Amino acid sequence: IPIIEPLANQYYVRAISDKWLGSDTTTIISFHNLILPERHMPHTELLDLDPLPITALGNPQYEALYKFKHFNPIQ
Repeated sequence: IPIIEPLANQYYVRAISDKWLGSDTTTIISFHNLILPERHMPHTELLDLDPLPITALGNPQYEALYKFKHFNPIQ
């Protein structure tokens, strides 16, 4: 459900069954204490990290799982 500006005090949400006659419900959703996130979240600055060797895992069994010798900074 899109939230548009200016923000309404509450939304009425109505659910209706297409299989059962007379099966519907209406719920009021209050926006009184609603805190919305920023429209465009700022990007997190990427840290200048060096590749980490797989030996940093400290377990030969875990190290054997990987075919490469270093993790990239994201891993």
